[in-house]
This record gives sequence, structure tokens and C-alpha cells, in this order.
Amino acid sequence: MAIINQGKLLEQLQSDGELLEQLRELFLEECTELQDVLRHAFAVPDQEKVDLALHKLKGVLANFMIETPRESITKIAHVNAADPEAVKAVLVNLRAELDMVNNELIEIVKNCRS
Repeated sequence: MAIINQGKLLEQLQSDGELLEQLRELFLEECTELQDVLRHAFAVPDQEKVDLALHKLKGVLANFMIETPRESITKIAHVNAADPEAVKAVLVNLRAELDMVNNELIEIVKNCRS
């Protein structure tokens, strides 16, 4: 099942595989940074930082026409920071979904270049 609306994404980028690859690399950097911020914000706990990181992550995902991981973001927004197992579970789930997005982006880049 596709996570990314490939048609809209390629239309937005005019099927530029090189640009898409650059954006994918930025996507990875931002997602990694935001996941680190989330882990730290939950450890402190700092709900304001959690909310800000989630807002930024929603924006990053929206740029790639991605909807599915937003469900994980909603779960993260409602997780009890005092429950470390619940926090760990939602962050692991988010990581898995972001990995799926990255893999899909890699395939789209390959298809653009062939």
C-alpha cells in the first residue's frame, strides 16, 4: 500500500528525480532531528516541545503528500509521557512508518531516473 501520493508529488516537482533525491535527504535529516527532539521532550517531560516537534513533523510529511504517518503523530500527541513503555511504543511505530516513507521515496527516485 502506497503511503505517498506519487502522482501529486511528481507533479509538484515536475518529475525532477534529482530534486526529489535532495528533498529525500533533507526529509531524513529533519525526521531524525525531530525524533531526537521528541525522545528528549518526553524524557524531560516538556509537552510544549513535543507539540512543536509534532507540528514540524506534520509539515515535513505534508510536503511529500504523506498521510499515513500522521496517524502515529496523533497517537504521540495523546500518549502519557509518564508511561515510558507507551512513549517507546509510539516512537518505535513512528520510526517504522518513517522508514517505510523513506523506502517509498527511494523507489520513486529510482523510477524517475529510469
